[in-house]
Amino acid sequence: MTAQATTWDTAPSRPLWQMRSVRQFAWSVLLWGGFVGVFYVVAQIEPSGGWLAHRKAPAQVVQGGPIRTAMLFTGMAHFLIAFLFQWTSSANATPRARRNMGLGAVGGILICLLFLVAGGGARYTASYFLLAAFFVVHALRDENVFGKRFGDIPARRLGPSVYLPLLGALSCVALTVAWSFFFVFPEDSGRKWMAFAVDPSAVTGTTRLLWWWLPAGSLLALTVGLLAYARRTAGGPLLRMAWDYRGLLLVYIGIGAVCLLGWATEGGFYAIVLLHVTTWWVFTTVEMRKHGVRGGPRELGLFGWMRRTQVGFQTLHIGLTVLTLAFALLWIHGTGQSNSHLLRGVASQEAFRYWTILHISLSFVPRPA
Repeated sequence: MTAQATTWDTAPSRPLWQMRSVRQFAWSVLLWGGFVGVFYVVAQIEPSGGWLAHRKAPAQVVQGGPIRTAMLFTGMAHFLIAFLFQWTSSANATPRARRNMGLGAVGGILICLLFLVAGGGARYTASYFLLAAFFVVHALRDENVFGKRFGDIPARRLGPSVYLPLLGALSCVALTVAWSFFFVFPEDSGRKWMAFAVDPSAVTGTTRLLWWWLPAGSLLALTVGLLAYARRTAGGPLLRMAWDYRGLLLVYIGIGAVCLLGWATEGGFYAIVLLHVTTWWVFTTVEMRKHGVRGGPRELGLFGWMRRTQVGFQTLHIGLTVLTLAFALLWIHGTGQSNSHLLRGVASQEAFRYWTILHISLSFVPRPA
């Protein structure tokens, strides 16, 4: 009897702890924890009133918790750097590539408009979950790219007919857990802003079935269907696939754990966005150490220095993070969180959602061959 042919290559034989993608994830989690710790300390020492404005500011810079705040300030820096690096890449210098980026930006703006008009109640909740799912797919896809780049997963990748159903199944499981959280812990005050059309703590009987079990059950049924489809298309058992992709799956499980930690405290969306930022920060730091060039701003130009050297990249990332924090200090303590001030578009958590949509939309723009 001959072995059944599969659509992927043989797995790498090295142990998990020798896989660069696994080590990168571990360092990313440590950096994630470091940022959360820093902003936790800031929350303890920050004055509660406005010390620049004539009247007291109603809030602090650390609003909603340290995870959310760390995500806001490091995330804004990440979004800007990603756009600058994408726009100035030699691969994106062609008219076709620039047109694709323009179309991606237009698509992102349209999604922002849809999110803006979603309003409150159940429609806002649904749009928020769609945004979270959008970002989860973005983050999981990037980890797959890292695994291939590091050689930690089979060289011949899974075809779209296998990989996309698997990615969809993972996303469905994540959404099921996230949705169920509101009903398992209905009294969590940190979830009231979700503005449900019904109170999760009050629903019983048929109403509970409609609002909890029907959506969760539908997602789980879709998960089973996607896994079955992937099994038929893969040409091999899913257990063997899981072993061949064990490094990537371990990272995915870790992402899920961080997301659940976020849901239990401030919000899974904030946790996974911050983890995405730290992952790219760690990845670029290691790449600069291996492939970065020597030289200063005078030899390479200011942007060339920031893009191609270790010191320049860290200066850019840390500098933009500090600059965003400074803008937030001015907006909150200097203007009393004025809704009409320009700084609101940079420093507010409401504006961050729209920057996130634009970032994800541009990340899905096809890269030139």
